[in-house]
Amino acid sequence: MNHLLSVENTNCNFLNQSDLIYQKNLNKLESASSEQMESLFVNLMIKSMRSTHLEKNLLNNEQIMLYQSIYDQMLSDKISQKSIGLKNFFNKYFFQKL
Repeated sequence: MNHLLSVENTNCNFLNQSDLIYQKNLNKLESASSEQMESLFVNLMIKSMRSTHLEKNLLNNEQIMLYQSIYDQMLSDKISQKSIGLKNFFNKYFFQKL
């Protein structure tokens, strides 16, 4: 009888630990997803600002546009790492606990 209680306690402890690990990983995934959504939003905002540029530049060719696009993506990733507040909004809106 004592052995069965010991096995039951071990199983409960294992399940509790598994739940904690799952919750920790889920929180990391939610946070990373929110950061990526914020980065995407910032990237779209930068592209929109760049498209309003009225000056015709002689250096505007496909290679320059490619590097600008890469730069814009890196810039938006950097900005979203510091967070402009959208990460918290996305976390609450998409991943709120019911």
